[in-house]
Amino acid sequence: MIPIYKTLPKQIIHRDIHPGNILFQGKKLSGFIDFELSLKTVRIFDPCYCATSILIAGFEDREKREVWLELFIELLQGYGMKNKLTKEELGSLIYILYSIELIFIGFSCDNDMIDAARYNQKVLKWLYGNKGLIKNALKNLE
Repeated sequence: MIPIYKTLPKQIIHRDIHPGNILFQGKKLSGFIDFELSLKTVRIFDPCYCATSILIAGFEDREKREVWLELFIELLQGYGMKNKLTKEELGSLIYILYSIELIFIGFSCDNDMIDAARYNQKVLKWLYGNKGLIKNALKNLE
């Protein structure tokens, strides 16, 4: 992953994009809040973080879990309209998803939230178990 990481486009990212930090006026996006974690890193972190937040929120609901991949693809398509995803970004998306879950697990352990760490471990295992399905769906973005 390190050689690939060096090739990924970097920019200042929000670092905490989830539905609670996205503002709408009616059905139109109007802004974002909560920039305290912003930093310069790989630009695909934000859409992946948003997608994992949505997955975690609905993970116990089988129907929500089953439509998550479609939602993730649509999120990436929308993101790609403004920031065309590179071949390297597309190839590393699954690893960014894994890394986000590992960040959640580490954060939860550091804050004695063992149940949350276990929950994120469960999500990480699900992502890994569905790696082939996810990678196949991502081919549609190329």
